[in-house]
Amino acid sequence: MRIKSLLMVRPLSFGFNPETAESNAFQKNITVPDASKKALKEFDNFVETLRTSHVPVKVFEDLPDTHLPDSIFPNNWFSTHPGGIIHVYPMFNESRKGEVRSDILQALQTDFGYNTINDYRNGQGICEGTGSIVFDHENKLGYAVLSPRTDKNLTEKIIRSLKYTPVFLEASIENKPIYHTNVFMCNAPEFMLVCLDVLSLKSMETFIKNTPEDKEVLPITVGQMNTFAGNMLAVDTKTDKFIIMSETARKSLMKNQLYYIEQHRKIISVDIPTIEALGGGSVRCMLAEIF
Repeated sequence: MRIKSLLMVRPLSFGFNPETAESNAFQKNITVPDASKKALKEFDNFVETLRTSHVPVKVFEDLPDTHLPDSIFPNNWFSTHPGGIIHVYPMFNESRKGEVRSDILQALQTDFGYNTINDYRNGQGICEGTGSIVFDHENKLGYAVLSPRTDKNLTEKIIRSLKYTPVFLEASIENKPIYHTNVFMCNAPEFMLVCLDVLSLKSMETFIKNTPEDKEVLPITVGQMNTFAGNMLAVDTKTDKFIIMSETARKSLMKNQLYYIEQHRKIISVDIPTIEALGGGSVRCMLAEIF
């Protein structure tokens, strides 16, 4: 599904968040001198790389006088959908609830013509946007790994509101649920990258049963998942088809995996080590699609 633009939030107070780290095993509590400045440089280089590749991106500055260490990950609190629909999602951690911004929602309405906002922040569960749900728009599926950040009842309601079919999975590492679906799998129209090794036996059967026959599955290892090879984003623009990944993820892929991907999409890779280490998320988490 073609995007009108990507949306990113330039962070003001990026850093390690101990509250979110309780459920996010990908975060590393390490000392990084001038971490916020380094994250800003990585962010700006990312935006420049996208624009150089002719991928449209709309950047919002972080709100002044706020301390939002995870605001760089806007895909968790909203998503857009055809028909002028915006979904606003409830966040698991208190420190992230302030990321929801009325000015961004207003800009989506004014600049891109969205006219319906479905706000799910009603205390009836948690679902963190396209972190919790990996959409297969072509086949009208919504994949979701159950975790403290992804409640089954609310997530099913959201997926079915789009007339999509939910595919619920259990995935864990070291007996802890994978915190977000989009770190264990990436969906592109032509293929999926999935870490099958972290699925329970029942979920493996569910995944195989629901995967479209014409969808190529590229398995990634646990090691590759831990270096964010599942946290990529496939993007179709007016002019080309891309897959966006971090340099960390790209370096983890085998030659045959890269070769396969490049037969279908142009690779855009960016170096964001500070954001990945302290934030526990990679490029997909930083990008919200405007359809």
